[in-house]
Amino acid sequence: MSTGLFYLRGQETIYIEDSDETIKFRQRRYFYYLTGVSDIPDCEVTYSTDDDILSLWLPKPDAREILYSGVPKSLVECKDE
Repeated sequence: MSTGLFYLRGQETIYIEDSDETIKFRQRRYFYYLTGVSDIPDCEVTYSTDDDILSLWLPKPDAREILYSGVPKSLVECKDE
């Protein structure tokens, strides 16, 4: 394909059945290779071949998640990695 928009989803958060605990997170291999993001679940990435732009899409912060896990990484922190 010479033109288009490619989309790749990172590893999703997986909860243990009947629990609020998650299974140990491990990013998908190709997603990590393209983005360098190894520790943030539920991300997505798009690549526009027309503009040669790679865009990382982070999940919207959830108030409950911030309460239990702390403030997530900012866009600047993700870009620096």
